[in-house]
Amino acid sequence: MTFLRNDSKRTRSLSILGIGLLSIAALSCGKASNDAAEDPGTGGGGGTPTTGAIDPENATVTLESTKLQLASDLVLLPAKDGAVKLALKGARGTSDAEARKLSLRVTNDAFEALDRVSNIMCFFSQTKFWEQANKGKYKAFIDSAKCEKEEGDDEGGGRAQELVEAFVESTREEGKPLKARVKFEMRGEDGSYETYQGAITVAAPPSDDNPAGIFVMSYNGYSDEGLTKPAGHGYIRTSKTQDGKLLLEFTTKESSNRGGESYSGQGAAAAILEKDGDDFKGVLNSDMSNTNERDGKKESFRSQYKVRFDKDNLRITGKGPMWSQGGMKIVDKAGCFDRNKFRTFIWQYDLTDAKNALVELNSGFQIEATVNGKTVNGNAGYHGIWFPPNVDVADGAKVNKVTWVKGKKSLTPYTYAEGPGRMIKFTRNQATLGQLKGTDFMLWEFNEQGGGEYIVRWNGTKFQKVAMRTQSMNGPGEEQTLATPIDLTPANFPEWGLRLRSVALDAEINLQKGVTLSDAFKIAYHSETVVTKAADFPQGNLLCFGACPKIAMTTDDLKMRSSDDDKPVPGCPPVWSKANQLKTVVIPTQPEPTECSSDSAPNLSNMESAIATFTWDANAYAIKQGATTFSLTAGSSNEGNEGGEGKKQSGGSYQSGPLFPEGEYAKLSTETKAKWPDQAAQDAAVYYKWQTGTDKWSRFSGLQDATGKFVSFDRPLDLAYTHTAASDFDGDSTNPAIGKLWRLNYGGPGQLWGMPFREFDDVGFSGSLFAIASGTKIGAYTVFPVRGEQRMRAAAAKVCAKLDVTKMPELPKLKDAKVKHTDLKGDFELRYNGGVAL
Repeated sequence: MTFLRNDSKRTRSLSILGIGLLSIAALSCGKASNDAAEDPGTGGGGGTPTTGAIDPENATVTLESTKLQLASDLVLLPAKDGAVKLALKGARGTSDAEARKLSLRVTNDAFEALDRVSNIMCFFSQTKFWEQANKGKYKAFIDSAKCEKEEGDDEGGGRAQELVEAFVESTREEGKPLKARVKFEMRGEDGSYETYQGAITVAAPPSDDNPAGIFVMSYNGYSDEGLTKPAGHGYIRTSKTQDGKLLLEFTTKESSNRGGESYSGQGAAAAILEKDGDDFKGVLNSDMSNTNERDGKKESFRSQYKVRFDKDNLRITGKGPMWSQGGMKIVDKAGCFDRNKFRTFIWQYDLTDAKNALVELNSGFQIEATVNGKTVNGNAGYHGIWFPPNVDVADGAKVNKVTWVKGKKSLTPYTYAEGPGRMIKFTRNQATLGQLKGTDFMLWEFNEQGGGEYIVRWNGTKFQKVAMRTQSMNGPGEEQTLATPIDLTPANFPEWGLRLRSVALDAEINLQKGVTLSDAFKIAYHSETVVTKAADFPQGNLLCFGACPKIAMTTDDLKMRSSDDDKPVPGCPPVWSKANQLKTVVIPTQPEPTECSSDSAPNLSNMESAIATFTWDANAYAIKQGATTFSLTAGSSNEGNEGGEGKKQSGGSYQSGPLFPEGEYAKLSTETKAKWPDQAAQDAAVYYKWQTGTDKWSRFSGLQDATGKFVSFDRPLDLAYTHTAASDFDGDSTNPAIGKLWRLNYGGPGQLWGMPFREFDDVGFSGSLFAIASGTKIGAYTVFPVRGEQRMRAAAAKVCAKLDVTKMPELPKLKDAKVKHTDLKGDFELRYNGGVAL
């Protein structure tokens, strides 16, 4: 499960896809002691004070089962924000009223262990086991993406579902705690296997005075179906003393060995939280360590923190890992922080429309199919069809849409269809340089060292390269500020223009050589849409003037080449020619190519005549040339290209040049038609590109109804947003994003993305450049933050002098869990998907 890994931000684990939720830790369970403690962490000679502690497994409980909820988040420090009433329980539903409740948490790297506990609670809470007490065994899909605590990388879309199938049963005896059993199995694409089995007992739900509730969890993990190869075990335990203190204990131990990579780790933490008026005070003691071995290189890391806080400040002593260009290193993270001054980072937002209703796009639905005699579940949506790894649903297979009405399952039949490629529509928009002043543009340049990516900014009078972004195999890349900015003068732009990618617009722009630039200068950019709706289908002829698709393509055509002898060169993109768009250009000076050619393929000097004309075949979801529909078939060798060190690469991908609708082409000026196709496309209101490849992500997948019509899904909304001091969540009038135009996208409740990331030294954290305040208007919509975190800003060391970090609760000792649910597997009824009842 690799839950404790400090490199989890860059390495996705097999089963929970990167957040390792099942290092379910904790319970150094034991009987309540008689040690008293007036101040958190001082009782029992430094041990955990457990005076009259309520044992979650033996408590007397009179609440109804449905009240014994497990919180979806653990809030140790209440968040602070004057504009919104905060929900400590961390749970929200889908109604408009609940969508407006914001769940914030205050955190710091020293709370790493408790963040992991919070992830686990979020994970298990999606099974909603308290609603199913004594109702028999059932299945639930757990969406691990909902539990990610970082804002994530912005890879062109909102956070897609990352589903894990869980088998669940919960039981309740009158007057006793609620008990739940959970089991789930995961198979990786590399053939690896893991199963985890957990037991949960809940004696009290979360409340304003006790945000964690009273519960205990235990788990065992195995890496084989026979349950003989342990992969991890641990406990979480919370309880409450008679004098009102919340006690939390957490331990875990894990190991894995897959694909030449091994990992082992263990950790423990103990926290005490005490009500202090309307706030809390408390302590945290934690010790987490792990060892990773990859490609013969072993790295070991350890985080040790002691924390004490009151209503005003938080003090930390200890060391922990920090990523840098050279990898991870352990640094001193001691510091004093102000609990009243924050930077806010929001992970999820909702939108409401003009009628005050939550905007819920038709983004997809649950489907099921039968593969090798077994029922498998998946999802259909705007970005295509998802099934679990290693589940191969054949083109033309019958699948069913799954709908649940009052607990009864209803199936609607569809046909699963794969297109040989996918069509992308480009729609022209405009913005001024003044709106983009100070925002990041990205520029890739080749040089003697191979090239690099520069950060470019418009300062009101000129473009300047201000930093270079480096890449690292051992962690996130870094931005290296240039000692002296480098001017980019229009007179010295390349002949083909200066090509930049605007981070704010999430689009490519092309500035022509010699152009006169100012804040008022209008730049054109095109937003991209993967064609799924009939309204976006191309109509009439599509004219191609360069890099045109070959109508009958083989996988051999997708191999990377750099000379006409068809000899692949590692890592080289295809080089196009007019005569044969998929053959490469002869380079006489390089008969035995060993590196990529920087020469451009010959293109038409103007666009007076098309190389090829295509039309759209809606039934086949493909382009046509005459009566022939595009096809992609296996070539003589489907092994792909020779990779480095004798390894094979997995085929290739292809995207055509611009395909101009004939009517749009007719509207272009004579001057525009004299440009190269890619330049001319910048002036077109609409154009298309055809994409295909050996990997499924390069091609279309969708569902057809009984008439053969493709089911359409809503495209994420494109939103033009200008950040202001009034719309800044923290009211920070100095935020560099203020006054700048940003292109945001909304994919449904909780999914608003497009904010750039920056490193903030005052909180020691990298997050989105800005957070949007509740009630902010974006066009016809209103924004409501739903979930996020606040990072405390640094304070003077002297104000923390009163916070003693020498007296800490003892760390619990790890005990082996004894959890096995051999009967939790089968064709159980599916009742929840991502915490939502079906």
